[in-house]
Amino acid sequence: MSLGGTFAAAVKVEQLWINGGRHRPAGRRPVYVVFDTGTTGMLVDKELFYNSPFEQGIFECHMKLRAEDGSMVTVGSSLRTCTQRCLLLTLPIVIEWPGVQKDAHVIFAGLAFMYNQGSLTIDADTRRLLLGGVPGSPEV
Repeated sequence: MSLGGTFAAAVKVEQLWINGGRHRPAGRRPVYVVFDTGTTGMLVDKELFYNSPFEQGIFECHMKLRAEDGSMVTVGSSLRTCTQRCLLLTLPIVIEWPGVQKDAHVIFAGLAFMYNQGSLTIDADTRRLLLGGVPGSPEV
């Protein structure tokens, strides 16, 4: 996947699914995900958190991302897949990223979302991210 322009370490989320239902943020602001190996579950900007099912608690969350070849890649986690391996905890956070608060929502997805991917490779020079690392895996 190509990493976003203004959002240098972020990938645009095409679809956000929370607890089995598709969530469309008010105002149609785009959602970007930052894969953060220093986070266990996920951190969600406060506005998105309090205006979505995140506020009531989640048992699963999936994000569909568009790969460079146009295919859709799904990244997600649930309490079922995370049992005894990771922690699916979602917390609100204030994003101190100039310009982002008004332009988009941001989710920091941690290890719970990378666990089933096998690996995460980021090439900062070409601004690409590879999930899985298996030959034939789509780049996003």
